[in-house]
Amino acid sequence: AKLFDDENELRMVSTKPIKAGEQIWNTYGDLPNAELLRRYGHVDLLPLPKGGVGNPGDVVEIRGDIALSIILGKDSSLSEAFLRERIDWWLEEGGDDVFVLEADIELPALLVSFIRLLLLDEDEWKSAKTRSKPPKPKIDAQILDIIHELLEMRLKAYPTTLQEDESKLMGPLLKNEKHAIIVRMGEKRIINDSLVMIGDLRVQNRKNNKRKISHGGENPQKRSRK
Repeated sequence: AKLFDDENELRMVSTKPIKAGEQIWNTYGDLPNAELLRRYGHVDLLPLPKGGVGNPGDVVEIRGDIALSIILGKDSSLSEAFLRERIDWWLEEGGDDVFVLEADIELPALLVSFIRLLLLDEDEWKSAKTRSKPPKPKIDAQILDIIHELLEMRLKAYPTTLQEDESKLMGPLLKNEKHAIIVRMGEKRIINDSLVMIGDLRVQNRKNNKRKISHGGENPQKRSRK
């Protein structure tokens, strides 16, 4: 059954024939716990693929201004006003300044594209603006380093660690406090898993670069004898 919120009433409408006395179920959809708590006042605790319980639909929101602060910190020649034009253009083109990291632990393509936009040199930026086309979400070592630092900053924004939350959950808690802990535990799991994944990608990227160097081009000694 589905719930419809009309102007003067709430209507529960069945989606299939229901026998007299049969149990009626209403689904809230695959919402993350943060949204379930905000809308309906409860959270889901279901078995997770990697063990434990939580909500498989949990997500983490990543603000674009964190990426901006990291890039500004890495290049003292840049200013926020210099990059703000690019952010305004991104928003005007339909982009968002908040990016969603889901439990499948894939780097959001829009986040990668947004970071690459901020890293463009002046000619590349003018070309992108002229073509009204943001950069492709290509992942390289620089992108991985920035997103890794971004997620570490996002994780430090919580007042507690995942381990501390797990310990708190074992003790007596008020209902609202318990729900809040469950919400942030789900988000922290996603961030932690993403950091591990990015760490693996960085290692693989370094190996690939070494392989290219060791196998690329001619032997320098052979070239010198020509």
